[in-house]
Amino acid sequence: MAELAAGEVASRGPLRFRTEERKPVSISSSETDLVALANANRGYPLRFAGQFARNAPFMLFFVIHPWFSQGNMHQNFGGYVDAFTEKLAEVAFLSFRDDHAPIDGVPKSELAQHLSGIAFLNVWPDAETRGAGPSSRIYLNPEARFPLEPSDFCAIEAAFGDDVRVKRISRPGPKPPRKSVNLPLAILAGAAALAGVAWIMRAFVR
Repeated sequence: MAELAAGEVASRGPLRFRTEERKPVSISSSETDLVALANANRGYPLRFAGQFARNAPFMLFFVIHPWFSQGNMHQNFGGYVDAFTEKLAEVAFLSFRDDHAPIDGVPKSELAQHLSGIAFLNVWPDAETRGAGPSSRIYLNPEARFPLEPSDFCAIEAAFGDDVRVKRISRPGPKPPRKSVNLPLAILAGAAALAGVAWIMRAFVR
């Protein structure tokens, strides 16, 4: 205690103690790019590819618990959890279309098609988190080999109401066609426009 009273650091074996002035307010901030975070984890569902069914629909369940998510996945502030889980499901379903790298001998492009859906289940028992969004978010793969339909979950939605959200991920639309420019015609059009301006200028001077 004498060491601490003198403002020094007290050591007791591997432990070190020191005194600090009491701070009445502590403020911290953090930023998260949801798209970058989802893309960085897009391959995570494929880690469980050994469990995927080969001849039937298969849904992968992720259980969200604050011991592992540090509470971030339980605070749906500004729709954070809704946006992140949907984006993660989207890139897991659709971003491996042209990826033929194998996992256990099966190309990723094929494995993604065997994933019929992904469900995120919030098992946090604190009643204060209720009403901050659904506790179960279910996303369906639009390109699944054995697809599931939103109507397959009608009984669950009827039983749990707003605590369950079921959504089919939309396929990305086709890219707009690239505009082609005929260079000779463009040059002629430009020359004609310049000639017209020159004629107008001469008429104005006259």
